[in-house]
Amino acid sequence: FSDIIAKGKEGSAVELREPTADTLYIFCYTSGTTGDPKGSMITQAYFVACSVAIDFFNYEFSHNDVVMSYLPYAHIFE
Repeated sequence: FSDIIAKGKEGSAVELREPTADTLYIFCYTSGTTGDPKGSMITQAYFVACSVAIDFFNYEFSHNDVVMSYLPYAHIFE
């Protein structure tokens, strides 16, 4: 682990830029239930749209929530 930390300190600084709607937010890897596993590219716009939809319905999350995940669609916003 210390070798990895030392190697990271040798690297150059990363240029940070403001994201746009088309900026990649995350890779979500599917389980391969219906075929080969794949990496789906989720954009900033998709993530914001899901967040807005949750806000639209005024859902309040709490530590008492229980979530059931089903495949293949819902798992990419967990």
